[in-house]
Formats: sequence, C-alpha cells, structure tokens
Amino acid sequence: MKTSNPPGIVMQHPTFEGLHLHSSLVDQRLDALKSLVGKINRTYDYVVEYLKTTLKAEEPQNIKNIQQF
Repeated sequence: MKTSNPPGIVMQHPTFEGLHLHSSLVDQRLDALKSLVGKINRTYDYVVEYLKTTLKAEEPQNIKNIQQF
C-alpha cells in the first residue's frame, strides 16, 4: 500500500546544512573566546610579574626609609 501526499503538499525532510553552519559559527566564536582568554591570562601574568619586580625594587628603599626614622 503506497501512501501519497495530498496534492500541493510536499513533505520536506529536515536538512542539517543550517545546523552545520551554526556549528561552524559557534566553533569560530569559541576559538576567538579561547584566544581572548589566553591574551587576558598572559596580560595578567605580565602584570603580576611587573608588580612583583616593582615591589622587590622598592623594598630596600622602604627599609632605608624606616631606618631613618
């Protein structure tokens, strides 16, 4: 027994082209986000090292200033 569609109605099967495109855009945005987070982490590490270096450079001056009082 063969079933047929009523006249004027075409059965469409879902396509995954849109889903593939959406997935590709999501992947691109995830890659961009990972890159941004990596840059933020490197900047944070740089700032922390800079602050440590600055504090070490100021320690002897602070000790001298304390001894003068």
